[in-house]
Amino acid sequence: MMIKVENLSKNFGSFRALKDININVKKGEIYGFLGQNGAGKSTTINILTGLSKPTTGNCLVNGYNLSESLHPGDLRIGYLPEEPKFYPWMTGFEMLQYLGTSHNKICSKQRIDEVVDLIGLTKAVKRKIGGYSRGMRQRLGIGVALLHDPELLLLDEPSSALDLEARSNVLKLILDLKGRGKTVFFSTHILSDVERICDRVAILHEGSIVVEKSLNDLFKENTIQVYDITVKELLKSKILEQAKRIPGVEKIEAINNAFSVWVQDTD
Repeated sequence: MMIKVENLSKNFGSFRALKDININVKKGEIYGFLGQNGAGKSTTINILTGLSKPTTGNCLVNGYNLSESLHPGDLRIGYLPEEPKFYPWMTGFEMLQYLGTSHNKICSKQRIDEVVDLIGLTKAVKRKIGGYSRGMRQRLGIGVALLHDPELLLLDEPSSALDLEARSNVLKLILDLKGRGKTVFFSTHILSDVERICDRVAILHEGSIVVEKSLNDLFKENTIQVYDITVKELLKSKILEQAKRIPGVEKIEAINNAFSVWVQDTD
């Protein structure tokens, strides 16, 4: 397991932000941490990155026990906060170079160039960050998280507040990271993003995890298949009544020459 959380709780005074949650993230998977704003997603990620201490519970991240870790850098992870902040007067390359040199770690120009190519900022890397769009800053933030080639990445709302094209670019980048053997844990409140790229999902509600399953199992147990069909001529009501009696058909709704069929399974 890249992440194993057992009975994790976090209190802020009398308020319980997290309530005995359990998380299991396998190596090489994309894990979607889904929940509404205020559910506790960022609180969880702050704990997993070593930036905050849990009230109770055990956390193993990338093989490290958080209770024994002295510094977040010990975890050897990549982290993207919800709203990454950069110096607007620096270029993208200067920012990567600056942030890549810390804790006795130095990134070579070759490595920075590799990261810039991966995040798709080759044409913009010499421009000042103050002129970057929100989507470009998000990709730069993922680039910072990748500088030292970590196996595990924790991304807090990486596609939030982006337009459709920028969101699509970020999601494609996350899929590319999985293809390179990375494990990605990312939080979101956007259901369609989870559907597009995740292997497994946990749903957080008011500080408690209400479900943790593979995306396929979640679909099988919680979705109904509906087929929308359009025909050239109006169907006689007799035909629709006969179709409703076909085994596996739950209901049919028809309007003019179009009808929808709810079925129990594809067969």
